Amino acid sequence: MNEYAEIIFYHSGQTAEIEKVLSSELSLISLSISQVRAAMTAEVFSDMLENAFQQSNVIFIIGESDGNRQVIEQFFSANHLDGKFEPLTDDYTAGIVRYGEKCVILLPDDAEQIKTMFAETIREKLSDGNSQNEYREELPSIESIIKEMDSRLSYRKRTPVGVNRHARQNRNKTLAWYRVSIFILILLGIIQAVLAVVFLTTGQ
Repeated sequence: MNEYAEIIFYHSGQTAEIEKVLSSELSLISLSISQVRAAMTAEVFSDMLENAFQQSNVIFIIGESDGNRQVIEQFFSANHLDGKFEPLTDDYTAGIVRYGEKCVILLPDDAEQIKTMFAETIREKLSDGNSQNEYREELPSIESIIKEMDSRLSYRKRTPVGVNRHARQNRNKTLAWYRVSIFILILLGIIQAVLAVVFLTTGQ
């Protein structure tokens, strides 16, 4: 399954280099970049984050670590989302905020550092989450299995009844036709007998 991720640059100076690194790293775990955004103010950044959060499960935030984290925390708080910041570095300059299947990843404005972080932690974290989502989506629910079984059993139960009913209807039609034919033959025989008697009486 191929999923999509979005990138939001906020006061970033290495947009081209970082986008190239992310595209290369994400391709290794069946993730593709669907959209790249750039913001210069906290208000625009917040609006972009809200829009990206509605459209994608994986969102990368690149730029000023302190400012980005503050906007992310405000976004989660304002929308009553129970997201917890999971640091990826000891100095908290990078981290992941998860909410259900949503994943917001805060990264520094450094292409080489991002590449190293993917090799050490991020790739593994995203791979695990992506494979779990794929397994969950491909695995049919108990309700769907029961519904399918019930549908098949119902079909098997209905089929003989329908066939027997159809055969019975044809048989009844055939018997009715036989009865009518016999009645007509008897009636014709009676008419012939009456005509014969009348003919004989008249002839005498």
